[in-house]
Formats: sequence, C-alpha cells, structure tokens
Amino acid sequence: MSAQAVGTAPEPTHDLALAAAAERVGVRRVVKLSTLDGGTGEDPIARRQRMAEAAP
Repeated sequence: MSAQAVGTAPEPTHDLALAAAAERVGVRRVVKLSTLDGGTGEDPIARRQRMAEAAP
C-alpha cells in the first residue's frame, strides 16, 4: 500500500478500502505494520493510523 497524503481525504481511504475488500472476500485478519509511533501521537498521521487500525 502506498501512503496517502494528509489532507487529501477526511479519513485514510487507502487503508479503509483495503480492509473492506479483504472483508468482502472473507479475510478474517489483516496485519498492518505501523510507523511513526504506531498511531499513539496526536498529529494528523497518528490519527489516521488509529482510524485505519480500527477498521472492521
């Protein structure tokens, strides 16, 4: 997956689209390797990481 520039969409569309596609074909678990402190900060990138990691 490629990175999505912050500010180009209100949510991390790449990650959410991948999670939705995986769910549609029956994938039960997706593992994402996070960077930049794993989404624990309060900057825009960390917030996007948390949103993506919380995707169903």
